[in-house]
Amino acid sequence: MNARAIQQIDAELIAAHERGDGPTLAGLYEAAAGLRDEQGDVDAACFFLTQAYVFALEAGLDRSGALRDRLIANGREEKLTARIVGVRTAFLPAE
Repeated sequence: MNARAIQQIDAELIAAHERGDGPTLAGLYEAAAGLRDEQGDVDAACFFLTQAYVFALEAGLDRSGALRDRLIANGREEKLTARIVGVRTAFLPAE
């Protein structure tokens, strides 16, 4: 693993957190996941992918779906299935 790349991403992550720059954070966490994946550290890669996914969702980024797919492929997220099990109606008291 490239120690210089990790140091660079770490510094950029700190700066992006200080700015509250969600789109940049998503990209940086995704890059960190890639470095960990190259090293063969799936748990660390998935941790960073989860962070990337959260920031991508918050920023409304199109790549959030691809990040989620990667988490599903690694067993860290589940596919959603729709199933109707029943309908309930709630009646609220009149004011």
